[in-house]
Amino acid sequence: MAVFLADHKLPELRDRIQHKPRYFKIYNEVITKLDSVVTGFDFVVDKWPDFKAVITKPNPEIVEFEFLNNIYNVAAEDEKALSELLEQQGVINWSQGIVFACVDTTFSKVINEAIKCHGGSSDPSEPCYIQCVTQESLNVKPVPNGFKLLPLTQDDSKLVNTEWKFTGGNESLAYINKLITCLPSCCLYDPDGIIVGFAMSYHYGALGMLHVMEEHRGKGYAKVIMSHLAQKRLQTGKEAFIVIEESNAVSLKVHEGLGFKHVPNMKVVWIRYTPKGTCKGPKSCCI
Repeated sequence: MAVFLADHKLPELRDRIQHKPRYFKIYNEVITKLDSVVTGFDFVVDKWPDFKAVITKPNPEIVEFEFLNNIYNVAAEDEKALSELLEQQGVINWSQGIVFACVDTTFSKVINEAIKCHGGSSDPSEPCYIQCVTQESLNVKPVPNGFKLLPLTQDDSKLVNTEWKFTGGNESLAYINKLITCLPSCCLYDPDGIIVGFAMSYHYGALGMLHVMEEHRGKGYAKVIMSHLAQKRLQTGKEAFIVIEESNAVSLKVHEGLGFKHVPNMKVVWIRYTPKGTCKGPKSCCI
């Protein structure tokens, strides 16, 4: 039987999955709830305390952002445990479009089989690598002379939302506002005070939304922005990590040059589920 964890159980869940790579996103979702950054998710396990599968699901009564209302995170150590948890009453709302986020490719077959059983269609993203950096391995690039590196402000929210490739329009604007207010970000300005580029943190801690203005690309500014953002994250005592599509050779090379390294033997996908007879579900995005 599925067990919905009360909030006072979340610190124990956090500690039990901290060093298990397959649970890295759920681990960070626990942290963001405990830190009151985004709190509108329930944590469900197949059993407690000896769980083998965990799912986070949006709680429609407390979801802060409609933009996240269809995002489910899944992780497991056992295919059978995950398969059974997906079918437990009240865990998955199979009547709506869903994005299963950051699914370890080892378990993508379990998700796809469940989708098939419910008569829907699945649309996976490109596989992605998880890359992490430590304070020891991080290669921080100096800010160019005359440039300034400052945090983003809420005045920058519309720009960030417009340039983000996974933008959800007005729905994601409120989400970005919250991230800018609560989490580390970096915005690089040229000597004239014009924005060159920026990056920020997703609610679960991944570094991303990197954007460099077209006229400033190829000059190493992305490395400056991302290395300082990673440093900010590490200074909070938390992991610094990114999610990159496996075909994005340029980004992989940039981050490897900054000291990021692949989490071994792990790739993840986002799987979009569309119920039978409905229009295409929510966009598969790196949330």
